[in-house]
Amino acid sequence: MNKPRIKLTNHFYHVMNRGDKGEYIFDDDQMKRLFLKELSFFKNKYLIRISAFCIMGNHFHLIIKDDNGWISEFMHDLETIFALKYRKEKGGKGYVFQNRFKSQIIHYEKYMQNAIIYVLNNPCRKHLVNDPLDYHWSSAALYFNKSVNFLDKKITKDLFGSKKNFLYCLNSRVDIKEHIIETPIGQILGDQWYASSILGRYNKRMNNSFSSGKRKNDKLNISIQSALMLFEYRNKMYLKDIDFHSRYGKMVRNNLLVFLRNECQMKYSEINHAYPFFNMKYNALAKTYSRCCKT
Repeated sequence: MNKPRIKLTNHFYHVMNRGDKGEYIFDDDQMKRLFLKELSFFKNKYLIRISAFCIMGNHFHLIIKDDNGWISEFMHDLETIFALKYRKEKGGKGYVFQNRFKSQIIHYEKYMQNAIIYVLNNPCRKHLVNDPLDYHWSSAALYFNKSVNFLDKKITKDLFGSKKNFLYCLNSRVDIKEHIIETPIGQILGDQWYASSILGRYNKRMNNSFSSGKRKNDKLNISIQSALMLFEYRNKMYLKDIDFHSRYGKMVRNNLLVFLRNECQMKYSEINHAYPFFNMKYNALAKTYSRCCKT
C-alpha cells in the first residue's frame, strides 16, 4: 500500500520516477525534448518553480518548489500527457512509468544545496560525462544564462551566491542518502528536528479530521491569483472576457464567490481584492454569498 502523501505549501521537493520495469523511455533526444516541453507547460499551469532537473535514460529527477499544494496534480498531468504522447510515438502498450512518482520533502537551505548538487551529478555517477556541465539534459549549465527563463534561478543564486562558488560545489560529490529520514508519510531530506515538525503538522491535521468529521485544514491554501486561475481552468473561461454587468456575468461572479469561500476557504478581506470583487464591502459579499447558498 502506498504511503499517504502530505501536501505542504511553500516547500521544496526532490521528485523522481523511472520507466516501467526500468524501460529506457528517454532513450533519444526527441523524448527528452518532449518531456521538457510538457514540464514547461505544466509548471506554468500549476505555478510550480523548477530549481533543478536531470533527465537520464530511464528516469528523471526534479527539484521543485510547490507554493500552492498542487504537486500531485502537477505530476499526474505531466506524467499522463507525456505517457500518452510517448505511446503514440513509440507504440507499445501498458504503463510508461513504473509507479506513482517518489518525492522527498527538502529542508531548506543546507539540504537543498546538497539535493541540487546530487541531482546534477547523476550523469557523472553513471559515467556518461566527467563534468556535469557537459551533460545537455540537465540544468547544470543553465543557471547563469540570462536567456533561460525556465528555471527559478533566484533560488540557486541565494544558495550558492556566485557562479564561481556554484561551480566549486558542482564538482563536489555529495550523497544525500545518509540524510534521508523515512517516515509514515514518506521520505524527508533534512534533520530529525525538521522531520518531527513535519510529522507533527501531519498528525495535527489527522486529529482534526477525526475530531470534527472533516479535514478543516485541508483547504487549498493558495493565493487569490492562483484560485482565479484554477476557477478559469475548471470552467474553461477567462474572467477578463466576462461582462459582469450582464446576467451571465453576474451568475459567473456568484459562482466564483461560492468557489472562493467553499473550496478555497478565503476570507472576504482576500476576496475583495480580486477582480471582479474590487473594493466590495464585506457585508455586501456576505449577503451575496448567503443568497447564493440558499438558491
